[in-house]
Amino acid sequence: MSPSDDSDPLRRRLLELKKTHPLPPELAGPVPRKDVWGETGYLNQPRYHSVIKPMLLRGHATVGIVYNHHVSRDGVDQSVTAEYAWLDERGNLRTDVIHEEFDVLHAALASGRGDIVFSIDAELGPGKVITLLFHPDTEMHMIYEAVRADPEWERKRDRSYRVFHLRWESSTEDPRALGSREPEDPPLFTLEKRQVPGEGWWLLHGEEVILRTVRERPLAEGGMLRLLDARGEEVGRVEVEGTRLRVTLRSEEAPFFITEESGNMWMLRDSQHHMRVMTLLPDTPGPHLWQCVPRDPMERSRAELFTLAFVAAHDGPAPFPFARGPRLG
Repeated sequence: MSPSDDSDPLRRRLLELKKTHPLPPELAGPVPRKDVWGETGYLNQPRYHSVIKPMLLRGHATVGIVYNHHVSRDGVDQSVTAEYAWLDERGNLRTDVIHEEFDVLHAALASGRGDIVFSIDAELGPGKVITLLFHPDTEMHMIYEAVRADPEWERKRDRSYRVFHLRWESSTEDPRALGSREPEDPPLFTLEKRQVPGEGWWLLHGEEVILRTVRERPLAEGGMLRLLDARGEEVGRVEVEGTRLRVTLRSEEAPFFITEESGNMWMLRDSQHHMRVMTLLPDTPGPHLWQCVPRDPMERSRAELFTLAFVAAHDGPAPFPFARGPRLG
């Protein structure tokens, strides 16, 4: 199938993109390719692994483009139609269309873990440049970005989180939580509240203090929560903006926002693209265990800083009217 009126301009556009948009390095070499993706992203699910992995290893990789895109919304529900095109290994113009209907919040939360939603996982939009994998034997193809697989997962594994947990200890007098990749794993960091005048929450690696917080006045009264590193230098701050928390980091130009969501969860979003950065929610079997789910693998230092900001901001008086505070301990 090909768009009758736009085939020539579309072909020219794709030929231009092949010159200006090089393939990701892991796809640029000859086939069969080395498996650098492991079971990351949707490859962790057998139903996707068996179909997608052969395309990653042997499929023809090329640049593609979304040439037509339409969105309609009804509250949190969204309907998307996206038409995209690419040139196969023989230079033939190929097109296909995706039509999806989904709940935006739950689709974003399940990205890389539930069902593939191309609009969310590949961030499809008008004129979006994508990477296509096309298997000539099966005539199947895949939008590479939607796989959410990480070719650098081994290098990043020890320095990043995909999902991590906070296990609150109810036996201690002061609130204290252990952070780990899985609930029963040895802790990688500890969050604890220090009952020292002028001090707040501390984040430790073992006995080493990594981060701490200072708050002169409650956030609800116009106060500011300062995030300090081990040397006492400010690395970020948290303030109230309406019914959300504004998190500003020294290393970032644009702020982030923490908002309350339905389903007893909190969402950290980036203010530039309004995309989910991380979700925090109570995990089963009860409120003493939380799950923290970054949208993409997130460097440990960054994830821990956001987590400290969230916990410290919700400790004590509600940061803004009607705010629900997570149960600490």
